[in-house]
Order: sequence, then C-alpha cells, then structure tokens
Amino acid sequence: VTMPFKEKVLAWLDDSHELAACNTLAWTPQGLRGYNTDGIGALKALGFSSLQEKKMVILGAGGTAKAIACAAEKQGAQLAILNRTIDRARTIAEPLHAKWGNLDQLPVFTQAGYKCVIQATSVG
Repeated sequence: VTMPFKEKVLAWLDDSHELAACNTLAWTPQGLRGYNTDGIGALKALGFSSLQEKKMVILGAGGTAKAIACAAEKQGAQLAILNRTIDRARTIAEPLHAKWGNLDQLPVFTQAGYKCVIQATSVG
C-alpha cells in the first residue's frame, strides 16, 4: 500500500487499533489484517544498536512519518515531528510525548542536539 492510501486503508481492516498507517495487507482466517514495516525498516537502516535517549527529528506527518515515530518512541528515542502543517505534526507528536513544529524550525532542533533527521515528506 502506498501513499496516499496508507492511512485511508485502515478503515477497511478488521484489526487496525495499533496502526498509524498500513503498507502491507494480508488475508488471514481472522479477516483482512494490516501491517506496517516502514518504521521498523527505517530504524533498522540507521544501524543504531539502541535508540534509547537518541534525539531524532522526523520531517513529515503522513503515514510513513507516523510509523517511524511510533517505532522510535517504543525504542526510547526523544522525538520531534516537523511538518509544513503544524497541526498535523502535533497530531502525531502529542500522543508520543514528542515535540513538534514547522519545517522551518529544523535548525533550532539540530542546534539542540537532534542529530538524526529522517526525511518522510512526500517531496522525496
């Protein structure tokens, strides 16, 4: 499942309570199940043995950004979500106890020690 459907497909799943977005579908005896490998894949690609206390900025607030943010938060990262539309950044950030802001604020966060920046906007 690719954008712009990663969030919209959640309404069709039989069990999506823990998903922020879905990129993989599977038919199971329990019905249509959704999975998201975006977060796990992105974090694994970073090569860190631990994300505990790592300061990370995620650029974007779509399905991929949500998946990465959820996975990083579970692993103990300190997060900031920056997006063109600040309300979308806040929607992802608040439940994860993360900071949020506008894309223009990236220099503020990098100066504050956020050294890992993940680009998850639709710009590519």
